[in-house]
Amino acid sequence: MILFAKKSRKAAVIGGGLLGLEAAKAVYDLNQETHVLEMAPYLMPAQLDAPGGKVLGEKIKDMDIRVHTSARLSKVVVEDGVLKGIRLTDADNAEEYLLEFDMLVVSAGIRPRDELARSSGLSVGQRGGVVVNDRMQTSDPKIFALGEVACHKNLCYGLIAPGWDQASVLAKNFEHATWEMKSKDKEEAEPPLYTGSDLSTKLKLLGVDVASFGSSLDFWFKRQCHDKEAKEQGLSSTVQLDPFSGLYRKLVFHEQTQKLMGGLLVGNADDYFSLLGLAKQDDLGKKAPVDLFLGGNSEESVDDLKDDAIVCLCQKVTKKDIVDAVKEQDCMTIPDIKRCTTAGAGCGGCVLATGFVPKILKTTLEACGKKAFTGISPNFPFTRKELFDIIKTKELKTWEEVVETCARVGKIADLKKGLGGDEVCKPVVASILASLWQENPVKDGLNMLQDTNDRFLANIQRSGQYSVIPRVPGGELTPDELILMGTVAKKYNLWTKVTGAHRAQRIGLFGANVWQLPDIWEELCYGKSAYASADGKVLTKVDTDGMESGHAYGKALRAVKSCVGTSWCRFGVQDSVGMANRIEQRYKGFRAPHKWKMGVSGCMRECAEAQGKDIGLVATTNGWNLYICGNHGTSPKHATLFMTDISDEEAIKYIDRVMMYYTFTADPLTRTSKWLENLEGGIEFLREVVVDDKLGVPAAFEQFANVDDKKYGDLEWTAQRKQKKIAVEDLPTVIGPAKIGKGNADASWRWVDVGEESAFPANAGFAVKVSNSELAVYNHIAAGKWYATQNSCPHKQLQVLSRGMIGFQGDVPKVACPIHKNTYNLETGKGISNAGLNLANFDVKLENGR
Repeated sequence: MILFAKKSRKAAVIGGGLLGLEAAKAVYDLNQETHVLEMAPYLMPAQLDAPGGKVLGEKIKDMDIRVHTSARLSKVVVEDGVLKGIRLTDADNAEEYLLEFDMLVVSAGIRPRDELARSSGLSVGQRGGVVVNDRMQTSDPKIFALGEVACHKNLCYGLIAPGWDQASVLAKNFEHATWEMKSKDKEEAEPPLYTGSDLSTKLKLLGVDVASFGSSLDFWFKRQCHDKEAKEQGLSSTVQLDPFSGLYRKLVFHEQTQKLMGGLLVGNADDYFSLLGLAKQDDLGKKAPVDLFLGGNSEESVDDLKDDAIVCLCQKVTKKDIVDAVKEQDCMTIPDIKRCTTAGAGCGGCVLATGFVPKILKTTLEACGKKAFTGISPNFPFTRKELFDIIKTKELKTWEEVVETCARVGKIADLKKGLGGDEVCKPVVASILASLWQENPVKDGLNMLQDTNDRFLANIQRSGQYSVIPRVPGGELTPDELILMGTVAKKYNLWTKVTGAHRAQRIGLFGANVWQLPDIWEELCYGKSAYASADGKVLTKVDTDGMESGHAYGKALRAVKSCVGTSWCRFGVQDSVGMANRIEQRYKGFRAPHKWKMGVSGCMRECAEAQGKDIGLVATTNGWNLYICGNHGTSPKHATLFMTDISDEEAIKYIDRVMMYYTFTADPLTRTSKWLENLEGGIEFLREVVVDDKLGVPAAFEQFANVDDKKYGDLEWTAQRKQKKIAVEDLPTVIGPAKIGKGNADASWRWVDVGEESAFPANAGFAVKVSNSELAVYNHIAAGKWYATQNSCPHKQLQVLSRGMIGFQGDVPKVACPIHKNTYNLETGKGISNAGLNLANFDVKLENGR
């Protein structure tokens, strides 16, 4: 296929099942116009029902792969020995037509190659395949068969996992190749028998998650996922369908016992292993079918699993196998588990964060009193709390000081790799340095530790442009500030909106190009701007106090929402606006493990939704009730009442202490709600620490200081509502090898001078324009080398890679795209996190300081 693709441009694949779609992915990656021909009315008819297959088909069509269902093929057309195409009818064409293409791939099911068995006189199945018994013996007891050629109980499997199962049984049944056949308690143990294989499977087809699982083979052979057959067998189902995101989720239950019989997942299969585990149980335990909706409570605790529960379907590894590997073979990490048990050697899904293996490893290590690896990065094996304590105690101020000090501790074996870091550990260290020393995060030495949003003081958007959100303390906005933002928005052609992410407390300016940000921020911060429209209808000039960055991009305080309180409201009992302004001015810019938000309500009517914030104050006639550790968003959490009827000064004191203890101890990217949930002793322990001074630490918290927050294009536009909004075109993902690069350079290539060496920042990328193209040039100090790649991200085709963070993946220098964090090998340009996404890369040389 690879060789033929060099001279073809269109390909067709006969078969829309598992193997057919894998074949379609292969020809698609070879830059072929791809067609899939399936006889059934929908894709993957052996694994999915009609709605699920159609959802999968739509997702695949979105990738510009042509899907022909209900295809009836009449003739392969060959002229003068050259393939021309196929004559067919399909769901969209009742009349026969010629589909032209250059390459044809046939993937229409499996057929056992049993010719040798037939000629040898062995028994074969009615539909082919060498008949075997439960010990994998053929009709000749001295001949064995397994895999796709074997027919066990009239079934030939076409998947690799049953082959592994059969091989394991066969090996244990050989007289001289048995495994633990001799028991200490018995003279002889019976060898295992093959009873069939589970056809449950989870895979990613053309980038789409697809899973099908059942409690037994009846789920597929008795068509229990199809409504008519399910009803006849006393089964019922729940269905979730989202045509906008391409999500389909069908779970089948026994109507009387509510046992989970199986399910179909398209578009999202994150909880596949949990659902599969439940399907193997006799009932749902404490759960109900409604709990298994996506976003519900389908996650199963590893403590609920039986010892013989299979947690690696491919290799048939049980929970007990994992536990024994930890206890008896000193396994401490996932690689150790994979080496000792083969778990994860198949599809690898069981060892992901959503699988059972990491959870069993963690709980077993804890039960044995052992400590699992908890570092923030393979190149930086420290927890955030350990790093925080080291940096605070040693008063370290730079990345280099942190790495060199930690290397002396002995945990960083390779100083070079440590200095290189990666996109995970650099922002963590940057956050800690900012939390402790409150220095400008974009100063030299710190700016290259920041992700793109923190470096440019704005939020990167899907267009590769940025949003600018000035601070509006407590939601109080002056007319002059409104005029200032309006003037800047008109001048730079920015789309404006009251931000939804912060519950309507600020105004966002969207569509700023990266090169416009310094000018935009200068005008906002100094409060001076002017604009005159071409038609003369709008003429503004403003000179006011200016506005600060709202830190809508950082892991810091975002905003303090307030109602009008006693300023205007007839129900208000405290000055909520004044208090909100005071605490926002105090905590603005303070960096924490994750973003945090506050709310202040002037009475118990709670118009500011303070009980849904990380920190909330609700007014009483005697002061304030303090609520902590709540949040909205994906996993909403109601805040917990911490203290009642406290004064303004007490409120600030205890907010100081709670937030500092959170900052001292939380893991990276952990919201306050999760932190409190995982804190040993919970809310009572926290109250003892920050109120009763149980650990003697509030004195350190009193060092908390008010943050001195220094003030520091060319796309098509379309009308939207009363404004103009950037017309964002989602360009197709460029999948496959890079079309150009140093690997195919010829005599026409030449060296291009792109600037002085001093103009390029250390340990970061920089964009340069060569003719009509943009390149990203990287000065990788830790690797001691310069690199160059295309600046365009192949995922979204946006010119952003020069803004990505560089580091190491093992020994490999890499860059992480700032938008979706896809990582790439700087030496070769090949994708690391996604092998289908690759970069063109180029040689770099230094000459005379350029």
